[in-house]
Amino acid sequence: MANSANDTKSSISGGDTTSQKRGGKLRYFMYSIFALLAVFFACDCDLSLYFAPYNNAKEKHFENQVIWVTGASSGIGAQLAKDFAISGAHVYLTARRLEQLEIAARECSVLGAKSVTVIKHNVLDHDESLKIANDIISEHGYIDVLVLNPGRTQRALAMQATIESTQTIMDLNFMSYVALVKAVVPSMLVRGRGSLVVTSSIAGKMGTPVGSSYSASKWALHGYFDALRAEYAHQGLHVLLVCPGPVVSEITEHAVKGEGKDDKEYKTENEVKMSTQRCSDLTLKALRYKFDEVWVSTQPFLAITYISQYAPGISKFLFKHVFGPARVNAFLHDGNVFDIKEALSFIWKK
Repeated sequence: MANSANDTKSSISGGDTTSQKRGGKLRYFMYSIFALLAVFFACDCDLSLYFAPYNNAKEKHFENQVIWVTGASSGIGAQLAKDFAISGAHVYLTARRLEQLEIAARECSVLGAKSVTVIKHNVLDHDESLKIANDIISEHGYIDVLVLNPGRTQRALAMQATIESTQTIMDLNFMSYVALVKAVVPSMLVRGRGSLVVTSSIAGKMGTPVGSSYSASKWALHGYFDALRAEYAHQGLHVLLVCPGPVVSEITEHAVKGEGKDDKEYKTENEVKMSTQRCSDLTLKALRYKFDEVWVSTQPFLAITYISQYAPGISKFLFKHVFGPARVNAFLHDGNVFDIKEALSFIWKK
């Protein structure tokens, strides 16, 4: 009898221990999930990129490399040029606005570029793109990195956008990139190495209301450059697609507007826009570690991008019933389409 009682107590005690262990594991799992979510919502890029060790251009990883930055007169392009300069690269800056290019070039020289060359360039002139590529290759023998950065955004509903405006966006945001690839990549393949940095957008990962043509041009970039990477990676070609969210720049000021909207001003102020310096830092880090694609954005845009990528059904529901109507209403009422709270307020008021 005594042994039976002891066995019963032992069994109960063993059961309690097992339950405690299971409870401890569950708590550990829940704490881990909460910690991961906390880290994610504090991030402004992919987690793998966020934790990659890198000290900006000060590492001198790009020292003596030949870098061609297109669309370098302002914004992301100008900042990338400066950071390549800090790293000690030979920097070529091209864009249409010569005065702004020269300002950026002077800064690059002060920051430590091995050499700085400014060329006025309209990327829609494909023959000119080929000539510039040939001139750079003639001087240095190669191009290490080509940054494809020119572009215009859009502020128009799909039915307001003209065929001509859509064609303008596609020519600049997509076809000019293809022409530059044709001009530069053959020499990279002969050499057996070279990198393309392609400025896309999170609008290339989801259909963006009030920017249908812009979004389409960015989707086109992903289709083309993903295919290009698959075809030529084994020959040493590295293709990096960078998908920024809202970044402090002049791009909204030059947005292609809808029919009858040319004189309309749109609010663009937003305290959650990423700085061009931060965007450049993350881009150079991704280039340093040869990432294929990175998303760089403040919250909540980064979270929305993840939902669009990994839960497309939920994303389409949210855009159809929440984000889409909110952004359209903000646009129609001269609100800030980048400010989700302000955009949603137009729905709550209804």
